[in-house]
Amino acid sequence: MLQDREARRRTEADFIGGAIVRLGEHSGVSVPVLDPLTPLAAAPIRQQNLRTAAGG
Repeated sequence: MLQDREARRRTEADFIGGAIVRLGEHSGVSVPVLDPLTPLAAAPIRQQNLRTAAGG
């Protein structure tokens, strides 16, 4: 996971958490813990990408 973060790639946590949230939404099942955590897991990558795009 660290290698993914350093290379600015999504991690397995992003993929797995996101898949569970999507399946829950599709099935009408609430996933109250993963729903807010999944975007938080991806936030550091988005921040790195924004800094890179801004020249920082």
